[in-house]
Amino acid sequence: MQDITQLPDGKIAVGTANGIRLIDTTTDEVGELDYSVANPDDINKYIHTLYVNDNNELWIGTDGGGVYVYELKKKTCRQLTTANGLPSNTVCSIDKDCKGGVPCLFGLDQNHGSTYTQGGTLFPQNINVAATFNRDIARRSAEATAYETRAVSVSWTFSPTLDLARDARWSRFYENFGEDCYVNAEMGVAQTLGFQGEDPNHVDQQHVAVSLKHYMGYSVPWSGKDRTPAYIAPAQLREKFFAPFLACVKAGAHSIMVNSASVNGMPVHANRELLTVWLKEQTGWDGVLITDWADVNNLYTREMVARDKKDALRIAINAGIDMIMEPYSVDACVLLKELVDEGKIPMSRIDDAVSRVLRMKYRLDLFNHPT
Repeated sequence: MQDITQLPDGKIAVGTANGIRLIDTTTDEVGELDYSVANPDDINKYIHTLYVNDNNELWIGTDGGGVYVYELKKKTCRQLTTANGLPSNTVCSIDKDCKGGVPCLFGLDQNHGSTYTQGGTLFPQNINVAATFNRDIARRSAEATAYETRAVSVSWTFSPTLDLARDARWSRFYENFGEDCYVNAEMGVAQTLGFQGEDPNHVDQQHVAVSLKHYMGYSVPWSGKDRTPAYIAPAQLREKFFAPFLACVKAGAHSIMVNSASVNGMPVHANRELLTVWLKEQTGWDGVLITDWADVNNLYTREMVARDKKDALRIAINAGIDMIMEPYSVDACVLLKELVDEGKIPMSRIDDAVSRVLRMKYRLDLFNHPT
């Protein structure tokens, strides 16, 4: 069994290796969903997500056949995306020359070599790379990692890590280039150029986009524990912790991942001053700001600065978040639309975020080479 969800009529939809079973809890009768238009062979084998939205549609996520939408009232099914993430039977409205739809962007934590690729090349952790004080080693290891990452149709890495490691209690000390902001900046720029190549506007098929992380102050938690609050003097925050990110932004970094915790009492995912004013407005950077794992949810489950998920989305998007790393549910899409319809998130903010994401896809040439 891959997933289970309750339908509006009270029946339970259960994803299995042989299709989607419908269980009537009042009679214990078991039925089967009729896919009609969809290709049942694609759906049956690889179901991993079932979700019902407010429009009485059952969304069916698969690992090998794309995403399907089953309209419960009409009892019809359509394929929303194909196996490679492209919209099914959709003509791209963004560019008249684009006939395949908008390609998906896939990313991995390739932090010290091709760590998520079977048989990939591994390199020393960044703390060891920093100990060499050799920019060429940093760049060449990133180049090799980019080559192997793009070879498996992944065009984005959540790397390099630019946290200033200044507390030995912190469990992720090894991921970055040590305590010094200059060393972090120099090594970070070397890896950014190694991953992306010389021209950030035209990334070829042997390179990938970077995601600098974790913006910022992530590495000096007051407790020493990962993902917990930090308290940093404003001058230190601006002059030291910001410096490596600024250097890599100037080198053309395509994206930045945000600190999961809080700095000086404010969750960074809610901090418009750090996300929009410092990073976007004052530098002119036109890249993508992405959350870390489930961090929008953390605004209301852990940080307690939002009432619920919808309120957390409002806070994060308005603060400057462009892309949400949401591992558990697709309801963020529905809630986001509601927030725009209600005027709680301006359409200009959505346009800006979408422009940034599309810009990165064009720079990676994904419209011509989606895989």
